[in-house]
Amino acid sequence: MKRNILACLLCLAVITLSACGSNQPLPEISSAESSHQTDKSDSQHPENKTASEDPGDKKTSEVPEDKTTSEASAEKTSSEAAKDDAEQSESHDEKDPKKDALLPQIIDRYGDQVGTLPHGSVCTAVDSGIFSSVFEIPEGSYFGKASYYFFNEKNHSNVLLGTLEDQGYEAVYARTELNGLLYTLAISGNPMDKAADKLLLLAFDPENAAMEQFTVSENGFPYAAMAAVDGKLLIMNHEMKEDTAKHTADKLYEFDPASKTIWELLTFSAEKESLRGVCAAEDGFYLLRLRFSENSEPVLCLDSYSPEGKKAAELELNETFITAALRIHGMTGRQDALNEMGMNVSRFAVVGGRYLFYENFGVVRLVLDLEKNEAIFAQDDLWTFSIGNGEPVVYRLQFLGEEPAEPEIFRLIKGELVPVSFTLPDGSQKVQAVSRSLNDTWVIMTLEAAEGNQAISRVYLTTIDPEEGAV
Repeated sequence: MKRNILACLLCLAVITLSACGSNQPLPEISSAESSHQTDKSDSQHPENKTASEDPGDKKTSEVPEDKTTSEASAEKTSSEAAKDDAEQSESHDEKDPKKDALLPQIIDRYGDQVGTLPHGSVCTAVDSGIFSSVFEIPEGSYFGKASYYFFNEKNHSNVLLGTLEDQGYEAVYARTELNGLLYTLAISGNPMDKAADKLLLLAFDPENAAMEQFTVSENGFPYAAMAAVDGKLLIMNHEMKEDTAKHTADKLYEFDPASKTIWELLTFSAEKESLRGVCAAEDGFYLLRLRFSENSEPVLCLDSYSPEGKKAAELELNETFITAALRIHGMTGRQDALNEMGMNVSRFAVVGGRYLFYENFGVVRLVLDLEKNEAIFAQDDLWTFSIGNGEPVVYRLQFLGEEPAEPEIFRLIKGELVPVSFTLPDGSQKVQAVSRSLNDTWVIMTLEAAEGNQAISRVYLTTIDPEEGAV
């Protein structure tokens, strides 16, 4: 079935836009409402549907004077249970030598194999190793068990941190590391029905092999976003009306790791605007926002805020975005660009207050120079951006069956995309995913064809010479 094929692509390719979501298309937040059109991306991407709105459920965009604190539910997963599950998983793999030979191999910066990961691992570089998850969905279901692991670069152990039994979707691209803890966002339950789904914040402690979960919203949406700002986590959610799956509002929540509390920081009416991303700034944070109008095109805005949530500035991006998007193969005109502008966004970052990285669930990947109002990079979905806390890296996806070729990985240096020096033993290994942590730990995942229609996956845990690519 198509669902299982896409799930396998997720397990093998990891962390590309076409494979980092669940194995079924998910509902899409409304794009440019003024166009009154339903947009579709590539068959591997979710549909972009215009939502039917209920004005009676709207709240006006505002910055509350006092933050309303909501109680955050927490549940800790014991390290003992995690160890038991890990031992069972290891013993199962050991019973099948052929299966064990095809486990993803971890290769360190010296070229030595230092471990393996479970089949289907989705990996992210963190400062001290690899954060990964395995998502098991039963046949005919839209949700299942997710297991989260941490591979320690120093002692080469891979420890099970915890599990979520009823996960429907993990926003892999939102994974964040803060003060030694690892965080991700997940939806519990079936994301395809109209029932309300909880948006959960999962917190992992690698040192103690522990997990906690906190309820961010009772009306969650899969394509959430998260950023670490001023020692706290900012979490963006598209609030969905229970039993109708209608988009009612967008909210920005703040999580304080010290007090383990979550509260609403900002609220935006879905009738007037919709958030597309949040990222940290040098002093505060940025929001990427679509502003709607009944009689004109929607406007894509970059808003800057203080750490306390006070809006400082707004920059309209329409003309820069559209001009850049029209350079992409297959874009036929302004309406195509507007449709893409309305898509949900998986990678959004502003580097040095000047360079904007933008990747959506459609076909647009852009790096914009906000001072010159021009694109440094504009490509389709054969290209993608790295995830992790480090500054984004641009790379081309490679596929089995292609002619041997060197990896195409670039990062920003003084306003130019410069090739990263990373070589593979031979051209048969194809780059599938790149991740970068804040201290410049890199994880580069490759795929190589093997006998019997099998594939061998390798996970390179390495560093890159700063002189060859530091921003």
